[in-house]
Amino acid sequence: MKIISYKYLGKKLEKIQIKYNNFESDFLVSMSSRYSYKKQKMSREIYGIPGRIMFENKEYNSPQEVEKYLSKLYGDYMKLPPIEGRYDGIEDISFVDNR
Repeated sequence: MKIISYKYLGKKLEKIQIKYNNFESDFLVSMSSRYSYKKQKMSREIYGIPGRIMFENKEYNSPQEVEKYLSKLYGDYMKLPPIEGRYDGIEDISFVDNR
């Protein structure tokens, strides 16, 4: 099995992400999300003019139509999922030293 460097993968991912930058479409998809493309496919109007939003005492970039964005990703985003369906967003992090 051939080992591929993080640098190579990073460059490959960047190339894929910018491939369609000048392509006109009514929909946009986040290439860096953990969600499927189908779930991430959103109307250009949802992203609109970017803004900033406060969440848990921190400020983040946000799409123009925050409620529509959150509803598309999470459904009823104001309702907590059952305990067994919750996670902290970090599933597994490991470091491999390839030196």
